[in-house]
Parts: sequence; structure tokens; C-alpha cells
Amino acid sequence: MKKKINSIFVALFFNALFSFSLMGQNQVFKEVFLSKKSVVLYNLKDPRTTKKTLSTLHKNLSSLGFDVVNYLDSINMFISDEVTKNLTAYFNEREIKNIIFYSQKEESLSFFLPKNILTLNKKPEFIIKGDSVFFLLKKTIIKNKITQKNFLLSPYPEIINRINTKKTNQIINKPSLKKDKIGLVGLAYGDTPKNILQVEKKEDYRFYFSNGINYIISFYRGTNNFLRNTFGIKELDKHPNEKTLVLVLEHTATRNKFFYYKEGVKDKKTLLLNFFKN
Repeated sequence: MKKKINSIFVALFFNALFSFSLMGQNQVFKEVFLSKKSVVLYNLKDPRTTKKTLSTLHKNLSSLGFDVVNYLDSINMFISDEVTKNLTAYFNEREIKNIIFYSQKEESLSFFLPKNILTLNKKPEFIIKGDSVFFLLKKTIIKNKITQKNFLLSPYPEIINRINTKKTNQIINKPSLKKDKIGLVGLAYGDTPKNILQVEKKEDYRFYFSNGINYIISFYRGTNNFLRNTFGIKELDKHPNEKTLVLVLEHTATRNKFFYYKEGVKDKKTLLLNFFKN
């Protein structure tokens, strides 16, 4: 995926929100969104109230006839290329036809087709935005004379807290990196060690290994719960719904990973410099 894809993803959503009128007066609310299986990607204001908020959200959508199979914090969709690919495969397997993005801060519901949500350059099929977004959604359904077709709906929200990834070993102790060449995708910072090299992103790590690069540094940004369950980062056991930036040091031959994070550090440069100082 593109560089800084998490921030781009959120920005594109917010830019799209303002390009539509409040009720989408010139658009027709497509029945496919109500009658087909859905996944909700959400962006909530307070991670401490996630469980309560999602319970209310699920009740609202279910009462209107939406068959929501799963809920996923939107930041977890783009942690890494592998995560995105495997989540997409899971959506296909579950025959998901509709992705709803719920922004609590913007008080909006954006409706996407799965193929469009992943390209990040498609506008939503439909947006509803306002102080009483679910009341507006109900009015839209009634206005378009859409009848509920699904009645066997999940009684509670099922949250995706992990996805299968290729199994590798976790490096417990930080390696000594003074004699190793380390690749950093993107621009290297001037105040990092001299053995940090700027490299292009490659799917096949044999390219790095054959060029004498021992480790690659990348970054994961997601919720603690999803990062812990998917990658086995056991230290992320507090505040499960909080978002954390993790530096990933990956060996180019074995693909074993060392994870480093620092509570409160949200930007990559600061985390990178802290990594080499400690």
C-alpha cells in the first residue's frame, strides 16, 4: 500500500465527507447496502468506551435491517500489506458486499463497495451526515421504500481483533546492530546511524539479503489488542483499544521480527531515534 496509508485513509474519508450534501439529495440510496452482508470500519472518539459505543451502533444498524458481520477499527485495516491482503481475503470469504465507515467525530456513515474501499481513490457510494445520523438513515430507507430482508441478525457486535499472518519467530532481545546494514523504506533521517540505508519497498526480501542488508525497519500502527493478537506482541496488554505505533525490525533472511514501541510516541522519526538511543 501507499506510504503513510493510515493517515491517507482517514484524510480521504474526511475530504469526501465535505464533498457531499447532508442527505445526498441527488443520489439514490442503493438497496444493496441494506440487503447484503456488511462490515463496519469505525473511528471512535474515546477508545475507553469502545465496547459500549459499538453495542449501541450495532443495535441501531440491526434495527434498520443491516446485516453487519463484523466490526473493525479502521486503523487496523492498513497495518501492513499482509494484513490488508488477508483482511480482504476474509471479506471475500464471508461474501461481504458492503463496507460502512462510521466516524463518530464527524457523525457520519459512508457506504462503500469493498473493491472501492481498498483503492483509496474512490468516493463513497453514499454518505449520511448529521447530528442524528441514524434518524437520517431511517428517513432515507423509508423515503426509498426499502424493505428489510434480513431478520436473523447477530445479537451483538462481533469485533475483528486479529487476522492470520505468516508465522515467524519473535526476537526477544534487541540485536546489536553496529555491524549490520539496516534498510529503511523511505527517507532516512540525517541524525540516524550511518549504517541506516534508504531502500525501495520490495515484497521479496531476498533482494535485500542479496545486497548485504541484514535488517529492514518498518512501522505498524494499530490498536493494542489487534497488534498483540495478530503479531504476538504480549507487552501490549494494557488499554486494548488504544492506538500504538510499533517499530518492526525484521531480519531479511529469517523474517524474524523484533518489536519496539514507546508509550506516548506517535511519530515515526521520534520512535526511530529512541530505538537507536536505547
